[in-house]
Amino acid sequence: MSLKFKIIFYNLMFFLILFDVLYLIVWIFSIEMNPIKALLVAGITALIMPWAKATNLQQGRKVAIRSYMIDIYRKYQKK
Repeated sequence: MSLKFKIIFYNLMFFLILFDVLYLIVWIFSIEMNPIKALLVAGITALIMPWAKATNLQQGRKVAIRSYMIDIYRKYQKK
């Protein structure tokens, strides 16, 4: 592959990834939160962000997702 192609390709991929992340953040903040959506957001967050997991054990992951889900749901219920 030529250098020009690599530069264009990587710039395009960077733009697409950045756009997807921003779109996901806007979508998350625009939805009306209910327990199922809170569980979905908490599950995705716990899978993507390693510091959101309590432990590496499966039970620890479930506890972290459930506690994070409750926090998200309570935050949006107050609004």
